[in-house]
Amino acid sequence: FPVTIPGGDTAGFNVGLSDVAKFFVGTTVRVHNFDYSEDHETKVLSIVGQKINVTETIPFTPDATHVVDLIGFAGDSGAPYLLF
Repeated sequence: FPVTIPGGDTAGFNVGLSDVAKFFVGTTVRVHNFDYSEDHETKVLSIVGQKINVTETIPFTPDATHVVDLIGFAGDSGAPYLLF
């Protein structure tokens, strides 16, 4: 399920306190708005408090209109499942 983003910057995004544990350094995440007109896939570089820093600059500023998905699962070392 996607996680809502209350805000961020081109280096990363913030998530709610209850969502921080869903993220793992080195795993892929996808940040996008609801119609995918802004869409970027990157990897988690670091987690500092509730800020998820990413390895590549996000080409837009994440805000409350964006969500993040492709989030991994703790039982699988943080790897996400992607269906084709």
